[in-house]
Amino acid sequence: MGKYLHGPYGAINEAPWKSIAFAPPEGASQLKRFFSGDIREGEIPFFYHGVGRHTPENYALVKKILEGECGADKDEYDGITFASGMSAIWMFLLSVCSPGKAVVYSGKIYGCTFVACHELLPTLGIPTYRVDNPGDEKAWREAAKKAIAEGHEVGCLFGETPSNPLTDCFLIRMLGRVAREFDAVSAIDNTVMTHALQKPFLWGVDAVVISASKGLNGSSTDLGGILLAKKEVAAVLYTEAK
Repeated sequence: MGKYLHGPYGAINEAPWKSIAFAPPEGASQLKRFFSGDIREGEIPFFYHGVGRHTPENYALVKKILEGECGADKDEYDGITFASGMSAIWMFLLSVCSPGKAVVYSGKIYGCTFVACHELLPTLGIPTYRVDNPGDEKAWREAAKKAIAEGHEVGCLFGETPSNPLTDCFLIRMLGRVAREFDAVSAIDNTVMTHALQKPFLWGVDAVVISASKGLNGSSTDLGGILLAKKEVAAVLYTEAK
């Protein structure tokens, strides 16, 4: 049995695909071709994910963080490790959304995440809607309603609190509440606070992403990313393959 990460386009890390870095702007062009099925013979997709869920050491780390994040309710959640925080964010967004299924995101987030949402996801046919004031509950609803009015489903609401580097904050439970109204997945980037100081799952969100290169690592001498999610959400992210 092996674990293979899945998105709306099927398994992406089965042979012959290899897990190597994705770096825009050249990588963005190849990524778009990859998802459209336009891969040339012998070509290795230049793709940024690096899933480490299958190693015992990485899964032990996931379990340890879940214990800190969720406490007694940890059995309701699962997690996957990645090569970096951005790879965790990329694969989460590409798994819960698809062409025509929108991402509603905070405009006050980590710069690379902003570029992914503002510039790159739309090139893949995934519509995105920015909320410039993430502390305004009405603004999240209006962005989601706009997506629906323009013919899209709402796939997820994504925010970061406190944000890096602006330390902008908003109520986590508000994000979860609005997401449930639109039958969407809610996700928080918890890199700055980490599970030691902030536990987003206790406030009703469905998924948490963490750049282990920062708060968890401290010295930033290593790269890593972690995605934690409710098991029903995690089931969308990976499946068992024989």
